[in-house]
Amino acid sequence: MEDFKWWEKFESYYRKEMSSKEKMEFEAALKGNPELNEQFEEYLRVANALSCMVTRAKLAANPEFRKAIAIDSNNRNRKPFFRKWGLALLAIAFVVFFSLWWFILRPQAIESSETPATSVEMAKAEHMDYRQIAIEFAGKRPFDDGMTRGGAMDSRTNSLKEVLDKCHVLLSEGEFAETIEFMKNHPELTQRSEFTWIFGLSYLGKGEISKALVYIEEVADNRFNDYFSIARELQTRLTEN
Repeated sequence: MEDFKWWEKFESYYRKEMSSKEKMEFEAALKGNPELNEQFEEYLRVANALSCMVTRAKLAANPEFRKAIAIDSNNRNRKPFFRKWGLALLAIAFVVFFSLWWFILRPQAIESSETPATSVEMAKAEHMDYRQIAIEFAGKRPFDDGMTRGGAMDSRTNSLKEVLDKCHVLLSEGEFAETIEFMKNHPELTQRSEFTWIFGLSYLGKGEISKALVYIEEVADNRFNDYFSIARELQTRLTEN
């Protein structure tokens, strides 16, 4: 009966149904009881695994999401090998068979030069919704002052809060590539809850869905991350038809 009582508390904590006082008492009990803490970690592994399976099933059932992932995979797997050889052959044909190139190959070259621009426009159209979603969720932060647990005091003595605010400004302006570069230039952010979350939003906004999912799922599977609830909300949004 006592074990059942603790499993009820595990579920209540996992679902964020505890009051602040109950949460503090529960965490204190975990710290003082290694066996109980081990049982809770096992509960979290099972609960997160089930949640991940449900999320993946919903994503797999969403045709638009599958299409976006397929486009992303094709773009990343495309190799420049044949393109380079094609240009070399065209150069040789131009030198040796100038007249043939002028009447036959030139129209094909013009058509080929227009194709990348068309592909870019199609890609932008495909990822337009994800770009807007990324910008929307960039404005969602877990605390009113924009800081996470354990970081408010540090932010008053150094420029860490300014760096994080800069990341969110870049995201809200749709500067996703710049955000990624900015994050890579500030390794001190790797210890922050925002680090994984910001990378996930950045790749989502760029349309690199496969990479975005890795980061978003990592946050959504860790309920101790300050962006846990927001990441779950984003997963739900992405699985909507």
